[in-house]
Amino acid sequence: MRGRGFTLVEILIVVVILAILAMVVVPQFSAAVDDTKQTATAQTQQMIQKQIVLYIAEHGGRAPHINEEGIVDTVYFISRLTCKTDPSGKINDSSGSCGPYLDGWPANPMLPNTNNRLTGTIEFGTATWGSGKTAWYFNMNTHEFKANDPTSIAVEKSKVP
Repeated sequence: MRGRGFTLVEILIVVVILAILAMVVVPQFSAAVDDTKQTATAQTQQMIQKQIVLYIAEHGGRAPHINEEGIVDTVYFISRLTCKTDPSGKINDSSGSCGPYLDGWPANPMLPNTNNRLTGTIEFGTATWGSGKTAWYFNMNTHEFKANDPTSIAVEKSKVP
């Protein structure tokens, strides 16, 4: 009498069917993950941009890259958004009347986990787009804040006619 187990051929057929299903499902899952990262990046970018606009409104038109003396000071850009400040832009976490605008500085979701060191990096300039070598880009003339990863830049450039 023959045993009730599966034959090698039957097992191979099941494995082939599972492999075909995996080939169909995995690319769709990868695309969904990329779409989610792009959406999260866009939402983070918009949130920071809104907080920069609020900062400028509460500081008499002075953007967070300008210190209390009216001098460009990009070193404390993040601190001016994450700490309390005086209306002049001076960081004063104990008695400042403005801010904080952000609880902490967000990472760019489009960057791979290996690039977490880029979380707080911001490129400052006057061009439309950054170099793609930092997490974020801030245009010091227009006060526009953007994601500065290669994928986000490519998406932005594709929108321009």
